Amino acid sequence: MDTNISTFRPALERQIQSWFWLNNYMRPWILSLDKLVEVDGSTIVINLVGFNELYTERYYKGKIQEVAPKLIDGILKPNLANFIKIIGYRGHSFRIVIRGRGELFEKILGVKNPDWE
Repeated sequence: MDTNISTFRPALERQIQSWFWLNNYMRPWILSLDKLVEVDGSTIVINLVGFNELYTERYYKGKIQEVAPKLIDGILKPNLANFIKIIGYRGHSFRIVIRGRGELFEKILGVKNPDWE
């Protein structure tokens, strides 16, 4: 079995884009899914320029250190666990980068396959 997560980059990128799009609260504020999400190997970059500027001004400006962990725990963490399950991995570590409008948040997120816990 191939253990290189890069093999799944296109699928992972589209999956993450769909998770944001399926969020009824965030969907109206999304300007570009392609600008919002970028996956490079094990690094997932959420670039806030993919959102409307009013949204980022209201919810992220000056608060990225407190809002970003909620975004990761609410959208990325549970869905990445399911993605890991689908591709047959026991777990994987992702580097999550949330950036935009002059601010940056980084976190290493360990994700386990729910079937292996």
